[in-house]
Amino acid sequence: MVAWEKQLKERSVPAWRDKYVQYGKLKRKIEQAKAQIGRADSDDGDFMKKALSAAPAELEANLIDTTEGVKEFMEEVYAELDRVATFYENQVTALEARVREAISCQVEPAGAGAIRPCGDDRTEEIESLHLESAQLTEFVLLNVEALRKIVKKMDKTVGANEQKKFVENHLKRSALAGPGKERGFFDGHR
Repeated sequence: MVAWEKQLKERSVPAWRDKYVQYGKLKRKIEQAKAQIGRADSDDGDFMKKALSAAPAELEANLIDTTEGVKEFMEEVYAELDRVATFYENQVTALEARVREAISCQVEPAGAGAIRPCGDDRTEEIESLHLESAQLTEFVLLNVEALRKIVKKMDKTVGANEQKKFVENHLKRSALAGPGKERGFFDGHR
């Protein structure tokens, strides 16, 4: 399987590359949190087993560090979600305006319903709009999956349980969820 960070880069629109979730940055935050709680090696054993064998003071310190690390990480994730959603909303608004302009030549201003010829430049514009629409759809799908995957990775790494809350309370309610906020990508997926 291709690493998600590489796949995200390969499938992204080059002109928008800096607008996608900064998956690598978030992944490094997880590694920092992992090292901070003494789990530098991913194969060093089960978090719960370590927690049960730790002295009470050590256990409390690890839980506080883990809780703070998870909180800081999730704040970074929320900031990424807001940044990506803002870009998406701006692109959709601009695309909607261009679509209205492109189709305006097809109907007589008097509303008679007669179609005027648009010419080759309008056909090219409509093709361009279709392509951008498809790119925006892929943008949403890639970013939603990147955010879901990075929170799942954090959960697995530090023994947290944030993914379901994040998806239900933030991702499904963001601009990336679409107009219905609970339709689209989220129906029938994972």
